[in-house]
Amino acid sequence: MILKTIARYQRTIILAMLPFVLLFVLEIPATAQDTSPAPYVSNIKWSAKGDIITVTYDLNGSADATYNIITVMKRENDPLFRAVPAAAEGDLGEGISAGVSREFRWYYRRDFPQGFIGEGYYFEVEVKQLPTSHTWMYYAIGGAALTIGIVALIASRHQNSTRPVIELPYPPPRP
Repeated sequence: MILKTIARYQRTIILAMLPFVLLFVLEIPATAQDTSPAPYVSNIKWSAKGDIITVTYDLNGSADATYNIITVMKRENDPLFRAVPAAAEGDLGEGISAGVSREFRWYYRRDFPQGFIGEGYYFEVEVKQLPTSHTWMYYAIGGAALTIGIVALIASRHQNSTRPVIELPYPPPRP
């Protein structure tokens, strides 16, 4: 009985699953857009001790998201000056979560052996939210598509096996 019902609605089932399969193939998230406020960095402070510059900041954002933190050291009197820390460790780069008193240490003499002369230096810290993974959605859509495909296959084989075989007569002989 169930197989006959599925076989009867096989085309409808396939057409209903088509958007889900397209979402799975095209990797378009089927979840609603995140409406949380944009993340931002506040309370940036830095201090130098020896060959290490320590920068602390507060990262305001969603607690369950991860962020990419990028920083640049600039100078007030020189708009062309930009020093990007390469020899740094701590809360910098990808995978940083929101929180108070985030910190990274920059071993600036490794990047700039001559050091920095003068004053008026400051840090700009930029934050970008990393996309969240929706792998659970892909597994759910793939599992549903696989299940419906197997049921449709079984239904079509069952439907084909109950049909009577019609044999056509041979054509008349040639004159």
